[in-house]
Amino acid sequence: MINWILNSQSRTNLANQLSVTRRTLTNWFHDYWFVQVPRNTDRFRVYDQLFIDGTFFNTTCLLVAYTFDHVVAWRWCTKEDAYNYTHLFDQLQPPLIVTTDGQKGALKAITTTWPTTKIQRCLVHVKRNVQKHITLRPVLSSPKSTPGSLLETAESHHTRTSHRLAQTPSKSSTSPTETGLMNAPTALTYQHMPSRNISAPIRNGRSHPQNPSHCL
Repeated sequence: MINWILNSQSRTNLANQLSVTRRTLTNWFHDYWFVQVPRNTDRFRVYDQLFIDGTFFNTTCLLVAYTFDHVVAWRWCTKEDAYNYTHLFDQLQPPLIVTTDGQKGALKAITTTWPTTKIQRCLVHVKRNVQKHITLRPVLSSPKSTPGSLLETAESHHTRTSHRLAQTPSKSSTSPTETGLMNAPTALTYQHMPSRNISAPIRNGRSHPQNPSHCL
């Protein structure tokens, strides 16, 4: 079994070499997947952040909880579900943050076992899911040539809104003079604004206006 794990040989080829069926070989290996090996998991340590994920080896799944630099705990199982994730979490104290790919069983186990832990979605898995649906080189059609496109919808909405506003009478109580001032360009509005009241310098007890001729 160790030789099969460490090389790229399939179980079918190994079964043919041993002159047994694939099902028989799988039954031979079944019990070895669930042997509990000694581990040095610190059950009292509180981690700032843990990453959890499941990796499948044919029909067997390995659930792992790890930090940035080492594996903290793991569990062999046949299904990635809330039951097995709960048994994985029972070995650890609730971390401050746990990062997951959003698997439903993992989310359910986190909220049940670690209710105070913050959940963070793994951006690597988000990127993989997006690439799975749109590929690395998505082919996009022209918005104008696509029926019911967003551009057509926006243009149609703008046209209908413009016609409706043009046909709706104004209900404002503003006087014609105020309406004309509000509709006037900004530059004209600034021209009619009163100039600032700049204080004139005081000379010999009298106030003199600021005239360029006084500076000569």
